[in-house]
Amino acid sequence: MIQKQLTSIFNDEYRESQFPYGKEESILCRIVNKQRDKMWREKQKKHKGKLKILDIGGGSGRDAASLADEAGVKSVMVLDISKVAIEAGKKCYTDSKLKFECGDALADSNGSFTEATYDIIYSHQFLHFVPTDELDKLLRSVFASLTQGGWTCHAFLAEQSKEMGRPYKKEENLVFSHLSESIKPKFEKAGLENIIVDRLLVPEYHHGKYHSHDVYVISGNKGVSA
Repeated sequence: MIQKQLTSIFNDEYRESQFPYGKEESILCRIVNKQRDKMWREKQKKHKGKLKILDIGGGSGRDAASLADEAGVKSVMVLDISKVAIEAGKKCYTDSKLKFECGDALADSNGSFTEATYDIIYSHQFLHFVPTDELDKLLRSVFASLTQGGWTCHAFLAEQSKEMGRPYKKEENLVFSHLSESIKPKFEKAGLENIIVDRLLVPEYHHGKYHSHDVYVISGNKGVSA
């Protein structure tokens, strides 16, 4: 039921604008880009090939386009629940390294989560749409889909954020508060290591206006690179 409501909301958003959050990369994407470059340098030393990245809830691909803009990247898969967003991304971006798939990251049958496929899995403003009782399952999928030494990073609204629940406050129980002290053990339970939790106040563009978002950024990796 929740996923159907979210699908409807985001389809409406992307019908109104192909890029409701603007085309400029997010603050989190810049953090991920730094990690991408570091991992690529390490891969070059070991002749391990290029990076594969999964962007969960990536909308029409504004961050994915930035992540793909590097010689060391083989592909960036954008997974989003909104078919309208995915179609907008396919029309806007022609880079062959960008792949778009409409799907639910929480679905058991999701084909994007395949064994040891991605070097980086990341999401921006997605985890607060994941019900608490579904979070363990999602993180297990993330862990299984990372290559050995792979890295994952997620930004989500802090529980004190004044944006919590907006613009969805007319819809109850669509935005979930994951406390910093409770989400780190869930990452550990999934098998992730070297977990870091930061808190940032970041500007976010949304339908012509900038808002300040109080967010957590949590990252971790799957063991060490082989």
